Amino acid sequence: MACTRNRTFTRLVDYCRDCGLEVKTTTKARGHQGVFLHDNKDLRRIDISKNLSPDKAVPVIAHEFTHFFHHNIDSQFENLEKIFGVKEEILLDELTTVTEFVTGNTAELTARKELQKVKNRIREQESIIKSKYPNFKRSEKFLKFENYIKNSAAKYLLKYDKVKVISHFQYVIYSVDNLKRDFPDMPEEYAAYINLRSLQRLQSRYSRKLRGLKRYYAKPAELFARFVEALVIDRDKVAELAPEAYEAFKERLEFKAFRNLKNFLDIALENECETFASL
Repeated sequence: MACTRNRTFTRLVDYCRDCGLEVKTTTKARGHQGVFLHDNKDLRRIDISKNLSPDKAVPVIAHEFTHFFHHNIDSQFENLEKIFGVKEEILLDELTTVTEFVTGNTAELTARKELQKVKNRIREQESIIKSKYPNFKRSEKFLKFENYIKNSAAKYLLKYDKVKVISHFQYVIYSVDNLKRDFPDMPEEYAAYINLRSLQRLQSRYSRKLRGLKRYYAKPAELFARFVEALVIDRDKVAELAPEAYEAFKERLEFKAFRNLKNFLDIALENECETFASL
């Protein structure tokens, strides 16, 4: 199976080059599995990570070729109606479901798990503080702590996890990770407050990451590219998950403007019982 996929991948690379694309398969693809690069001049390039197995490389090159095709039809990557001939609001739920099938929500699930761990750690630090100050609230000023900390270099750790402070004409580095070592006399509840503030910053970063992932996966270019990627992985599953999008797309493949993409898919699916050319 790997040999067959490898031959298919080689043919797909050749076809991309026939379409005027530069294809590189010996790079790390800028830290991604694949990337489509373009500019306002003549650059049209696909990089596929050299670290991918043949099984993975075929769906990835399908994804990146779809970006190239999409760019030729709509250089702003904005409108799915140009692709499917169906109103975008009808497609979104189906295409989102297909995206979840392709990605397995891996990045989002990982971020959510890490975010939950951070929330749990915040509650642990809060419990330590409340053991001494039962009326403590995260949303209010912690006056006892502020009075204690104002003359200590530890105050910088309320905003930063690691700081370099000049002291006696030399730099000293303080870190939340080394709080007990750097400030051994600090009461446990105050150290817990500094840790809590650090964890709140980490919580904000994970929340921003989750919002960014949702925006990224919801982009028309990504929805379409993952739809085509899914067709290469399991066409029957796509027909099940996105029946309207699937039927509309099959019809659009008969258009002259879709010829390159149809030819690409026929190569990618040539070892199945049917290709799009025979449907």
